[in-house]
Amino acid sequence: MPKEIYTEYCFPKQRKARLCFGEYLLLAMKRREITKQMMCNRTGFNNKTVNKVFAGGPGVAIGTYIKVMAVLGKWCAMNSPLPLASICSQVKHGNLTLSIILF
Repeated sequence: MPKEIYTEYCFPKQRKARLCFGEYLLLAMKRREITKQMMCNRTGFNNKTVNKVFAGGPGVAIGTYIKVMAVLGKWCAMNSPLPLASICSQVKHGNLTLSIILF
């Protein structure tokens, strides 16, 4: 039986939002003077996974993004009264605004 080829399909706006979000996280890392090796050590992910996060890879799990955001201090739910944590982040790139709120 031949191996199935899995291809990630998404709309152009979704792809652009992922790319912008990855770039936003990379710039936040650079502002804090955190190297990729330091990010790997703090998150426990390998270099390949961290690179996928910053490239806006479609196969990256949401938990990976959450852990990277926590290391960067972009996790805004520390004082949230909600039982489930939430992510509140907004990325602006040109006329595209990406707001991420998870409950």
